[in-house]
Amino acid sequence: MTPHLPALPRRRWPPPVALLLLAVAAMGGTLRDGWVQDDAPLIAGNPSVQSVSGLWSGFTEPYWPPPSPGGLYRPLARSAHSALWALGDGALWPFRVADLLLYAGLVLAVWGLAREFLPATPAWVAAALFAVHPVHVEAVAVAVNQGECVVGIAACVAAIAWRRWRFGRLRTAPALGGVAAALLVGLGFKETALVLPLLLALVELTDPAPAVPSRRRRWLALAALAALGAGW
Repeated sequence: MTPHLPALPRRRWPPPVALLLLAVAAMGGTLRDGWVQDDAPLIAGNPSVQSVSGLWSGFTEPYWPPPSPGGLYRPLARSAHSALWALGDGALWPFRVADLLLYAGLVLAVWGLAREFLPATPAWVAAALFAVHPVHVEAVAVAVNQGECVVGIAACVAAIAWRRWRFGRLRTAPALGGVAAALLVGLGFKETALVLPLLLALVELTDPAPAVPSRRRRWLALAALAALGAGW
């Protein structure tokens, strides 16, 4: 009689590791890039980024340095660029590594969001397709486009927190606090984060499953998030 052997615990690392490998295979070539597109005026030729004051000057100055009329308000993007410039003493490699790490984080965030809606295998396939899609090249290859990945991560985190709050798997304070923090961080990097409350509204309109918080409470929360974005 064959003795009964205890079942070995299932390892959970292969799916995320495989996604990270796909992300690196698809976008790792950007590590060889030089300064491209708006990298030159906004980082390589921007004294505001190259000074330690760049860590905070973006909160009181426009993102585009004078005499450019570009304007925009992206204080956390300025802070991140200054920190990376100081880390590499003006070298490019910290920016390229950060670009790739942010993209890898975004791929994992997309996977996490997909798992909220899909079974395990389709969720992984969705994230894998996202990881290798060529439309994301510009978001990774251009250092000043780091905000694209940050906003993407913020949107995924907010949607996950919102849906878990919706179904009673996350308490109100951490859920809505996390969503508001994701919105503010996203806005600090790029103004496209303003669409985040609209994305959550789409979750409300397209998910027919009954929710724990009342409908009125959920829509008041969305209105508050929209007001937070408008105030920014």
